[in-house]
Amino acid sequence: MAFEISENMSKQGALSAWGDKVIYNMELSQEEKEFSECVDAWARELGRTGHDANHELSALIEKAFTVDDIAAPSELISRMFDESTIGEFDDALITEDPRNTIHVHEAIPGGNVDRSFIEHKTFTPTWKSLAAETDITLQDLRRGGYRTVANLTTFIKEAFEYKRVAMVLNEIDKMITSGNPNYITESTALPTATSADALALYLQDMSTGGRPLAFTLNKYRQAMAKLAQGERWPTEADRNMYNTDGFLTSYAGMEILGYSGQRKTPDGSLVIPDKRVFGIADKIGYAMTRGETRILQSEDINQERIHIKVTGYTFGWAITRPENVAKIVMGA
Repeated sequence: MAFEISENMSKQGALSAWGDKVIYNMELSQEEKEFSECVDAWARELGRTGHDANHELSALIEKAFTVDDIAAPSELISRMFDESTIGEFDDALITEDPRNTIHVHEAIPGGNVDRSFIEHKTFTPTWKSLAAETDITLQDLRRGGYRTVANLTTFIKEAFEYKRVAMVLNEIDKMITSGNPNYITESTALPTATSADALALYLQDMSTGGRPLAFTLNKYRQAMAKLAQGERWPTEADRNMYNTDGFLTSYAGMEILGYSGQRKTPDGSLVIPDKRVFGIADKIGYAMTRGETRILQSEDINQERIHIKVTGYTFGWAITRPENVAKIVMGA
């Protein structure tokens, strides 16, 4: 390549972290500063000549772009699902661990009863494939240098990450329907002690020993901090965190994650659906990626731009334990 990527910067996630730091004006390590200088010189030269014979730009994006990046909100996928990766041309059929479905009957000594059987259910994942295309102008490369490259890599990564999580949460939202015990209604616009406690109780009842997790938009997390259970500080660290930013890390035994209601996907939708507080008692199924994401590029000298295509982003999921997830649905 036109610039050397050190051994540490080549590791999965290192380039992604570099892009995030540049975008959000975070302090760079000495190695990251040196890397930025290399990228800057290379990007400006690319902007001057428009010639990228070895497709180094797409190679850089590919190194920074990983489906398995663990960062908000994609960490939810890891909390909700057991994750794996399969080959591009492979398929998956999931056989769930058996449940205890043996029925016991009252009977006379030596009498016979109806037989019951251990269930071994199989599930076929729901598969989705995503793609995106964009252009980066030679003028932008000359003007912004390494920052233009960081913007491109980070924005592509975030757009796919947010879209993936939004699609999975949308399916989970539709799956939890009225009339079931994991569907909790709230007539007000914010969670109350009644609905929040009901969610906590349901998740504790379904938990197999792990700590339940609730996740929602920050405005609902903030409201839960003001409820009676929220004021029972589990630790001094929780009290200090609340005094710092007004948010809780836990409520009635549940860990709480909050997400911005202002940062949206490029199509204008929220990653976490509005008027919802979700909770999981344990893993709810399996998630997997298929194949590898490919970054393609071509040069358009007439328009003085480089065309980037991201393809091969294929992922799937199978919800095998729907009873492990619940939600509060709030009114107007």
